[in-house]
Amino acid sequence: MRGRAYRLQFRLVTRVVWSLLLALSAAFFLRVLVDASLESNWFRLASLASLLCSIAGIRVLWGASIIAGPDGLRVYRPWWPLHRDIDWYRILATDIIPGFWFLELEMNSGERLELPSVEHMDELYQQIEDFRTRLDSVH
Repeated sequence: MRGRAYRLQFRLVTRVVWSLLLALSAAFFLRVLVDASLESNWFRLASLASLLCSIAGIRVLWGASIIAGPDGLRVYRPWWPLHRDIDWYRILATDIIPGFWFLELEMNSGERLELPSVEHMDELYQQIEDFRTRLDSVH
């Protein structure tokens, strides 16, 4: 899906520290994985799983959490790469929840969906409303 991407809201220092920790973890597990003296396949399997989790963690920190495009909204779940695509016509209303500072979508079906707290949330809100109103003016 093409569109404007929004990352999870973290301070830069927090994002860099977590990235360094995950990169060190990935390097450690990669070294364990390629160690020739290791005879246990179970330990290699656990190291591979940990390496993949470290890489996925770095992607979650630096990658898009929400993508707003002309086709709809793509929301990535906490367990990346799982995501949910939402067409614009399915969104009835968008609210900003004060105090917690996240967006809540109300769907036509009555379902409510809380979007994760992202950088440039005001811009995301404006973009959602813009796409929704353009959809309303077409019909």
